[in-house]
Amino acid sequence: MSTPMREREVSRLRARLLRIGFPRLRMLVLILLTGGAGLLASYLMLRAGLLSMPLRYALALLVAYGVFLLLVRWFVRHGEPDLPDVQASGNHSPCDDTSDAAVVDSAHGGSGGSWLDAFDAADELVLPLLFVLAVAAVAFASLWVVVSAPTLFAELAIDGALSAGLYRRLRRIDTRHWLDTAVRRTIGPFAATALALVLFAFAAQHYRPQAHSIGEVFDRPAAEASWR
Repeated sequence: MSTPMREREVSRLRARLLRIGFPRLRMLVLILLTGGAGLLASYLMLRAGLLSMPLRYALALLVAYGVFLLLVRWFVRHGEPDLPDVQASGNHSPCDDTSDAAVVDSAHGGSGGSWLDAFDAADELVLPLLFVLAVAAVAFASLWVVVSAPTLFAELAIDGALSAGLYRRLRRIDTRHWLDTAVRRTIGPFAATALALVLFAFAAQHYRPQAHSIGEVFDRPAAEASWR
C-alpha cells in the first residue's frame, strides 16, 4: 500500500519526467529492443532444434521479459535526466493526475476441453483470427506499458534506481526493491501477451503439425496440404 508521501513524490517526479525526460518514447525503445530479443531467442532455439512452437514461444517470452527488466534497470539508472532534489522546494503542490491510462482488461474466456471444435465450421479462419488476436494483445499490452511509463520510471527513481543521494532527506518514504516495482507494473501486460501468443502457438501446432514457425504456418502450399 502506497503512503500519501510516496504518492505525492511519484506524482511530482512523473510530472517532471513528462516535461524533460520523454519517458514514453524511451519505453517504446525498450519495448522494441525487448521484442527483438524475444524474436532472436526464438530463432536461436529453432536453429538449436527446439521445434515445439508453444514451448519455444513461452521460453522466448521469458527471455524477452528478463531482457526488458534489465533494460528498464539500466535505462533508469543511466538514461534518466538529472532530477532536482524533491525536497528543495517545500511549497510545490503535487500533481492531480495520478492515473496514467485506463487498464485494458481483456478476458479470453472459453469452455474447457476441446475448445477448438467450436471452429469446425470455419477451420480456415481459425489461425488468422487467433494471429490477429495475438497481435492485438501484443499491441494493447505494449501501448499500456508505454502510456504508464512515466509513473513506472518515477517509482523506480524513488526506489533507488537513481543515485541514493537524490532522496537522502526523504527517509520517511516507503521504498521497495526496484524489481518488485518493475514486475508489479508490467507483469499484467506481459502475462496477457504470453497467453495470446502461446494460445496461437497451440492452435498452430494443432492445425499445422508440420509447421515450426509463423512463416511456415501461413505458407500457402503447406497450409493447403495440411487441410487435406
